[in-house]
Amino acid sequence: MYRCSAPTKILEYYACGVPTLASRMSAHVYIASLLDGVYLFENAESFVENVIKYQGTKIVPTTKQLSSQSMAEELLHIYQKLLGKPS
Repeated sequence: MYRCSAPTKILEYYACGVPTLASRMSAHVYIASLLDGVYLFENAESFVENVIKYQGTKIVPTTKQLSSQSMAEELLHIYQKLLGKPS
């Protein structure tokens, strides 16, 4: 259940400009691919390394990748591909 859940807490931290460490589950991997400032860790050692590395870092949130317009365009492109229509 949790592997596919929306990473709401990550988005809340991101909106506040706080870098976020997240475990490497599929929902977190996806959101980290879209947003700067979301860092993935593999184990306790890499968690500690990332805490030290990014401590005090401030990020500037951008919402272009997560805007409704951007998501609609991405879905349209996917549907067009499925139907064999040019995008």
